[in-house]
Amino acid sequence: MTTQKLKKIENFKISNDFGSVQFLGETDVTEVDLADVVSIIQSTCEVYDDERHKETKPIVGHKLNRPAIITLNKMHPRENQTTTQKEKKLKEILDRNGDAEHLSYDQISF
Repeated sequence: MTTQKLKKIENFKISNDFGSVQFLGETDVTEVDLADVVSIIQSTCEVYDDERHKETKPIVGHKLNRPAIITLNKMHPRENQTTTQKEKKLKEILDRNGDAEHLSYDQISF
């Protein structure tokens, strides 16, 4: 892609078997080392790890520090946990963060 196109990718999405992160609107990915900045592993998605990127993290609204929808796959309830309990636990984790909103938990298509 040209540099001009890389500056305005609509709904840019990164995914693997564990999930995805889709950045809403136009996203500038020029000079972004995606492998360094984005981590999607079992039960976790992280963009600009606070410890490693505290000096280089862009201001809110720039590059990948912007609103996104995160989907995590393979989030099975534990053996003694119901789907409702799993969803409640996920909501609690997001509420502690303060910046996130739980949209849904789909027990069938994970």
